[in-house]
Amino acid sequence: MTVAVLEGIAGFVPPRTVANDDLPVAWGVDDAWVRRRSGIGERRWAAPGDLALEAARKALAVTGRPLVDAVVATSTPSRPMPAMAPRPATGLGGAAAWDVSAACSGFVYRSR
Repeated sequence: MTVAVLEGIAGFVPPRTVANDDLPVAWGVDDAWVRRRSGIGERRWAAPGDLALEAARKALAVTGRPLVDAVVATSTPSRPMPAMAPRPATGLGGAAAWDVSAACSGFVYRSR
C-alpha cells in the first residue's frame, strides 16, 4: 500500500496590495460599491513570476526536507494549457507533476 503524508503547508502572497480606492476612476466604481458586491477591500498584485514555486519552497523549509516527491496543481484561466504542475515541479528538481481541473470560482468564495 502506498501512503501519502502531508508534512508541511505554506503559502505565498505577493507584497503589492491594490485597494479599491486605487482602481481606475474610469471604471466608475468606488470602495463601497466593490465591498457591497464582493466583500473585497483589497487584492494582491502578482508580478510575473511563479507564486506556486515560492509557496513550495516555503513549505519545504517548514519541513526541513530538501526534496518533494510530487506536485499537484490546478489550471488558471490565463494558462489552461500546458498544465501548471510541471512548472513548479521543474523548479523543485523534477518531481512528479499532476494537474487537477478545478479553476478559480471568482466571486463565489470570499472571506468575512
